[in-house]
Amino acid sequence: SVESAMNTPYEPYRKFGGPPAQINDHLLQIANEYYFPIRMKPTPHDEGFLEGLKNTGVAYIELRILDINPHTPTGVDVMSLRFSHLFMMYCWLQASPGLLEEQKAADKRQEQVAVRGRQELPLEYQQAGQEMLDDMATLARHLGADYEAAFAYYQAEFENPKTLHWKKMLDEMAARDEDFIEYHLAKAREHHATLKNV
Repeated sequence: SVESAMNTPYEPYRKFGGPPAQINDHLLQIANEYYFPIRMKPTPHDEGFLEGLKNTGVAYIELRILDINPHTPTGVDVMSLRFSHLFMMYCWLQASPGLLEEQKAADKRQEQVAVRGRQELPLEYQQAGQEMLDDMATLARHLGADYEAAFAYYQAEFENPKTLHWKKMLDEMAARDEDFIEYHLAKAREHHATLKNV
């Protein structure tokens, strides 16, 4: 599908012209423009992205869907990294359904969740999420106390969405009487001061 996109002209891009403005007028100019939430990455080679995947396989998985946590100076904390690792290992150990159909269903769910914003998720999503967490609990136990702690933290957030980062952020914005930009600029200054003293 990536190769197909690289070889498929896209009429609206024609108005931009060719080099130096862009390489071509195709859906994707190069494979690295495939900005998906999770991407397979090959070992770096002279042969290029797609050829590397074909010839040497997947070297690592790039997660592009983690939200930046405004409450920590580095934007991500150990707890969320451990939970992400746990989740990826859980996925790796599951039977793989047909990828294209499953991807379409996942895209639809992601769009629905994004569009719903802070509304409560449909019951079917809550049930599916709980089933997945129930399965992940066993893996977390096998991986040890650090993973169990990360799992327990996110299990609690799943059960009580009012503890999520966005809720804390909105409460802090209201308490400080700041809009989105003012709040994040203030947080950036706080984090800059913290990191400067490390």
